[in-house]
Amino acid sequence: MRLNTATGFEQVVTATAFGAIRQALSGEKSRFQALFFVYYASFSGFAVFRNVYLEEMGMSGSAMGQIGFLMTATGVAVQPVWGLITDYLRAERPVLIVGAVASALALLAYPAAEGLSAPFLLVAVGTAIYSAARAPIVPITNGLVLSRGYDYGSVRAFGSIAFGIGSLGFGFLVAALGTASVVYFYVGGTAVLVAIVLSVSESPEDDESDESGAGNGHESDGENDENGHENGHEGDGENDENGDENDESDDEADLSVAVRALVTNVDFLVVLLVGFLVGLGIRGGSAFFSVYMRAVDAGVVLGPWSLSPDAMTGIAWALKTVFEAVAFVYAIRLSWSYRSFLVVGGVAAALPNLVYGLTAQPWAIVAVQTAGGLGYALFYVAVVNLVYVVASDRVTSTAQTALTGVGIGFGGAVGQVVAGELHDLVGVQNLFLYLAAVGFVGAAAGVFVRQNGTLADDGMTA
Repeated sequence: MRLNTATGFEQVVTATAFGAIRQALSGEKSRFQALFFVYYASFSGFAVFRNVYLEEMGMSGSAMGQIGFLMTATGVAVQPVWGLITDYLRAERPVLIVGAVASALALLAYPAAEGLSAPFLLVAVGTAIYSAARAPIVPITNGLVLSRGYDYGSVRAFGSIAFGIGSLGFGFLVAALGTASVVYFYVGGTAVLVAIVLSVSESPEDDESDESGAGNGHESDGENDENGHENGHEGDGENDENGDENDESDDEADLSVAVRALVTNVDFLVVLLVGFLVGLGIRGGSAFFSVYMRAVDAGVVLGPWSLSPDAMTGIAWALKTVFEAVAFVYAIRLSWSYRSFLVVGGVAAALPNLVYGLTAQPWAIVAVQTAGGLGYALFYVAVVNLVYVVASDRVTSTAQTALTGVGIGFGGAVGQVVAGELHDLVGVQNLFLYLAAVGFVGAAAGVFVRQNGTLADDGMTA
């Protein structure tokens, strides 16, 4: 079963504005790069300044942590459901469009709550809906990129570049336009995102037709694919022999078998554990970074210019994402095992939290962003590609949503609650020392990964 959006409404809209976008982004890979760029640019302001916004509404550190937990935990709960629905219907584009539009509408609860004496409930409801709606956007896009055989890092790097540009810009825009501006920029960005999604082809086969027969379908090396599956999305061999590829009951059976194989794969379980611990440290720390910068008064004076803590927050995030983008692009060239990627990346990603806990010097805080950016990219490239390698093609979206939700997402949810409680118990600076320790433990857990191949070995080179 496939929910097809190639006819009807799309034929009308792509003939006008969306058609212009498709013409401008003539290559399929460039459309995915644009998709990541727009999504992360519009999301960056809310991601960086959400807790500052909540603090301005009068919420405590504990309340901010609870909102952060709700936001991430809701995504964790629904991501596997989104993945299964997407794989069952094979409806990647409709899911992305619904998620983008619904998340934008839900986020308007934040400015609506500003005038309330008790804004927590409205913010919590809006946050839950927002999180549930946006949950499938990144993991499903990850699966689409990998299914076409593209080098994931070279596409995902555009998201990092956009996040850096966005966070730097919002560091100044928040002071000029108010914190609510981060919401309205996200809403505007989703309109562009929907247009780009509609310009993307339905499947790798459609992509090959668009690109004059260029073979972008990913074909895995059997020696490096533990499941022995063909990554060109050609179907399961047993179904081919029995002539039942199009039989819906067999399709459901194949999905069930593939899910069981995935959840019993040792490497997949290890990656979920690493993602949980590293995600706890990274997301717990990043959620309170802007609050920390204000608390330690991390502004600087450069001659006649004065940079506020908010401006320095934007500069720090921008520098981090510059190095993150570079690492995403060049990670494919490192002949490291997945194990090395996870350990080195996890340690580097946890290092900024350690520095925040030990010093409040603005330039030390900015300088350590280089390690944080490099570490996050190495870690993220490794987990996304490794999950793709160990999962059957039948559960590509399910595997990616499980990684993003149950692994990194759930860790991030717990991390924000822990950080919120630590904020009230030990102070905003000391909380980062605890988060750093958890991150280092997560990096160490990466040594238990058994897959010895590299990204290049497993065909991630297009």
